[in-house]
Amino acid sequence: RGLVSVAQGLLVVAGVVYSGMVAWSGVLGGRVTDAASLTRAYEWQERLGLDARKTALALAELSPEKEEQYLLKAAQGEHPPVDALVRLSLRAEFGGRREEAIQYMERAVESERKYRVLLAAATQAARLGDEDRLLRRAAEALRYCPRDADDVFGLLVRAPRGAAVLAGARRAQREEYLRFLIGRQEYLAALEYQAELEGSARVEEL
Repeated sequence: RGLVSVAQGLLVVAGVVYSGMVAWSGVLGGRVTDAASLTRAYEWQERLGLDARKTALALAELSPEKEEQYLLKAAQGEHPPVDALVRLSLRAEFGGRREEAIQYMERAVESERKYRVLLAAATQAARLGDEDRLLRRAAEALRYCPRDADDVFGLLVRAPRGAAVLAGARRAQREEYLRFLIGRQEYLAALEYQAELEGSARVEEL
């Protein structure tokens, strides 16, 4: 009877382990999206000392009451998921914690210098009234911009020194900014900017 009890106990343990490993493998394969399975996978990753940051980030999406807890876990260590840093930055910003918001956003930029991250940083800088950081990140965003840059142009057109950022942009982007201004019916700004574009097409021809 003692051996039977031990055997039954081992079966229970094996079942629990198997359940956790199935959930974990589902996470790795991208098939698991429910909170219960993700939580089991997250717990096993933690127990085994594995990188649980992506799972924590997924749980932050599904557990609003524990969102910040999971985001903080996801943001630990080197090369964390950039989405965790951006979301922590936004939580801090809208929670009135300006410096913390900037720190998380700058970590995101350093972690992944891509257009979407640079645009998020520039947009936040505009909200916070930090024109220097806005111009710096907008200039970088233009360098990494994969297609139309209207989102960046929309930030620059409201910044007193916004047009100056275009000085280092590609010729095509500079001309596109002129068309952007005309499309917004910012005719005076368009005329002023056209004067800065050496050899550009005349406003009347665009």
